[in-house]
Amino acid sequence: YGAVLDKPDLIVACVVGDGEAETGPLATSWHANKFLNPKTDGVVLPILHLNGFKIDNPALLDRIPQSELLALFTGYGYEPIIVEGSDPGLVHPAFSKALNQCAD
Repeated sequence: YGAVLDKPDLIVACVVGDGEAETGPLATSWHANKFLNPKTDGVVLPILHLNGFKIDNPALLDRIPQSELLALFTGYGYEPIIVEGSDPGLVHPAFSKALNQCAD
């Protein structure tokens, strides 16, 4: 989040794996959006990659119902957009559409 401070024209996309998203420091950083001022700071676009795997155990965020996941991130102050699938020919255009929606 610090990269966008005082840079209102900057958009930073950050891809976060589901295993990493559950670590203590990163779990806390989901709240960092509350420090940004939309008039003077840029935008951080967190992209959560749910693949269901982490080093030792299944990832929790991939195991909860989608409605609960959406409620969690909405509660953090985000407007989640879901893009899912495994066929690159379908996922890439859907992801591009989601990114454009975020940039608008």
